[in-house]
Amino acid sequence: MAGAALAARAIGAVTGVLAARSLGPTGRGELALLVVVGLIGAAVASGGLDLWTARSLGAHEHPTSVLHVLRRHQVLSSLLLGAIALTVLATTGAPTGPVIGATALVWSTAAAMVKLGLLQGADRMAAYSRASLAGTAVYGVGVLTVVFSDRATVTAFLVVNVAGALTTALWPCALPEPSLRAHRRIRHLTALSFGLPAMLGGLVTMALYRLDVVLIGLWRSPAEAGRYSAALAVAELLWVLPNSAAQAIVPRASAAEPRVDTARVARVLLVVMTAAAAVVVAAGWVLIPVVFGEEFRGARSALPALAAASVAVGLWKVFSFHLLAAGDPATRVRTGLLGVAVMVAVDAVAVPRWGAAGASLGALVAYATAAGACMRRWRSDNAISWRALLVPRAGDFAWRHTVRPSDMMGSDPR
Repeated sequence: MAGAALAARAIGAVTGVLAARSLGPTGRGELALLVVVGLIGAAVASGGLDLWTARSLGAHEHPTSVLHVLRRHQVLSSLLLGAIALTVLATTGAPTGPVIGATALVWSTAAAMVKLGLLQGADRMAAYSRASLAGTAVYGVGVLTVVFSDRATVTAFLVVNVAGALTTALWPCALPEPSLRAHRRIRHLTALSFGLPAMLGGLVTMALYRLDVVLIGLWRSPAEAGRYSAALAVAELLWVLPNSAAQAIVPRASAAEPRVDTARVARVLLVVMTAAAAVVVAAGWVLIPVVFGEEFRGARSALPALAAASVAVGLWKVFSFHLLAAGDPATRVRTGLLGVAVMVAVDAVAVPRWGAAGASLGALVAYATAAGACMRRWRSDNAISWRALLVPRAGDFAWRHTVRPSDMMGSDPR
């Protein structure tokens, strides 16, 4: 899974460069803001059922029961989104194209999220990787087509985003093997009782990840937001390992007897990501003006703090997903909201004064605060000291240990 995630990041990096060079800082900033809106809408439309599905299948719920809920939710969410789009068109006089495009982006992204939740819960991480990578590849081909046909507009890039999400949502996959538990009817509201808090956690997570882009666009300029987005794209290369680890933890931590040593995963990630962060900062400092163009040279000032922030957010991802899988979605929401509050407070002072560099400082303080609060809760639940949790041990990098490589990397053990 980590290999596919790395390939997806590579495609994302190339397409991000092409989009930035073809749209310029202002257009890149506008696109980043619109994608944030689409992601927020998708999180709401999914109702958190992607994570509910992953947890339910990880706990050996009958697949047929889960699929009934997902199909029912897909129909209802499609009708609701269509009604919202028609209402907006009828009451606001907004252009038809952008409204339909935004609705399509929300629906397709939500559908992709639910499909990935199904694969994640079935512990079919190889299929998860293929579906994700296929969507990214379609997006990459679309970006190349748009750029080299000289039709680069913000709307065109949104259409390409929709195509990529639909590819993931429609990716064929075999149903998971039925568990020994008898098939039972699960009420839609019962699923949403877990899904909605998880969805709220997803919204908080997106705010934590992307609110700084919105704030810098509001408090400075879309161009400065575009430069910041370029630095963020480079720093997020570091998210490959924690993303893979967090996704793989969910089905393993959902079982009655957890099959993953999350503390060890976190220690290894801390060491590896810290070393990788130094490499990313050094390389990015040289390559950002070369790759993105001279207009993006100012993005370099945001890179050191964003790289350090990536290490912190990696730890937050791992521990918050373990707690969620164990039936505690509230900690993810609370710690994420704490991080958002800290980000807004720091950005209110730092962004008007220092621009992208100030926003990166806000991200670092916010991510570190959220990670510390989340680890404190996990540590309390598992009765482990800070030293035992974070100080590397002699056997952490051994090939054979409590955790298999597949547990850390998210690969399909079958």
